[in-house]
Amino acid sequence: MMMIIKELTKLYSGKKVLDRVYLTISKGSLYGFAGVNGAGKSTLIKSLLQFIRPQCGTILVHDVLLEHSHTHKNIGYLPEVFQPPGELKCFEFLNYCYLLSKGRSCSPQRISSVLKDVGLEGSRNLFIKNFSKGMRQRIGIAQALVHDPELLILDEPFTGLDPVGRHELKVLLKKINNEAGTTVFFSSHNLVEMEDLCSDVAVIHHGRILIDGKVRELLGKSASKNLEEMFLKLINTA
Repeated sequence: MMMIIKELTKLYSGKKVLDRVYLTISKGSLYGFAGVNGAGKSTLIKSLLQFIRPQCGTILVHDVLLEHSHTHKNIGYLPEVFQPPGELKCFEFLNYCYLLSKGRSCSPQRISSVLKDVGLEGSRNLFIKNFSKGMRQRIGIAQALVHDPELLILDEPFTGLDPVGRHELKVLLKKINNEAGTTVFFSSHNLVEMEDLCSDVAVIHHGRILIDGKVRELLGKSASKNLEEMFLKLINTA
């Protein structure tokens, strides 16, 4: 799935939270969206999901306006704070999520396939209340993938994970992107993970996109040693 964002502007109480945002999320990309707290990351994500309506600007999906498309059926989403119902077993929860999206029950084969993809095949019959933080993040990604979306959007997915959990999540996102061809767009504060993981990156600050493009090309043009150094240079001079 390809998204083109043009002049997207969102105001809260007269303050611009998004300021004429231009961005292209290319099909098949693994896209990192960086910014400090309050920069506008979550507001943009909520706009892409149609949870909020910007004051002006357009979002195109395959040259069709987002509000005129059925894109929501082809997007998987993991919010920053994800609290799955602990009283449900793993497979019950995934079936429920599929039912909400498709209007029918999910096949056992599809649930098994998704659980295998996220490394939870042995936890099918476990209650979610007994899951670790890393396992909850995996079931969160599983619920976003169970209906086979073209685009996966994750809001701060690395928050709260230990080094092992972060490594496992990176491996999983690469697998989803490379093997299934799913476009992945995620926000994060962790520039180290983003540089290792992403094909493309954008930096937002005070609601404005400071820079976007291919990671290696951007680093070459900025003469920075790494993405974190480039990021700090950008926000300190903005």
